[in-house]
Amino acid sequence: MSDKEKIRKIIVTLFAEMGFTVDPKTQDTTESGCIFSINTDQDAQFLIGHQGANLSAIEHLVRIAARQQGINFHFKIDINDYCQKKEKMFEMIATDAAQEVMRTKRPLVLKPMNPYERRLIHMHLADDKRVTTDSIGTDSQRKVVVKPLAHIDTL
Repeated sequence: MSDKEKIRKIIVTLFAEMGFTVDPKTQDTTESGCIFSINTDQDAQFLIGHQGANLSAIEHLVRIAARQQGINFHFKIDINDYCQKKEKMFEMIATDAAQEVMRTKRPLVLKPMNPYERRLIHMHLADDKRVTTDSIGTDSQRKVVVKPLAHIDTL
């Protein structure tokens, strides 16, 4: 049984223990990892939780169980395309921020974000030759600053 199949089994078992029947589909993203996509009509909002908190917790539990079995395989769990929609939303935020920065020629500080959200912003704007990004703040108050290239040293 491959690591991917073992993780799929852990996911099915964990959800069954919570009273849910799921059939995760795998979407390969890289050689070293994949996304387990779960589509459900049954309490999807409960499984995802506020701002994805429950989904993150489920993913964390699956990682712990996988490590206990000696599995070191990168994966994400997505329920009803929540993560995919969230990524698209942060890409839109990044694009809008870059446009605003170019319009005003001034740095723009975005709201505090978790590391994954900040990474999405940084990655989306990495190839934009008009702006640069940086993170400021500490802990839960870390924010992305989008700056025009002419103002790299401003903040």
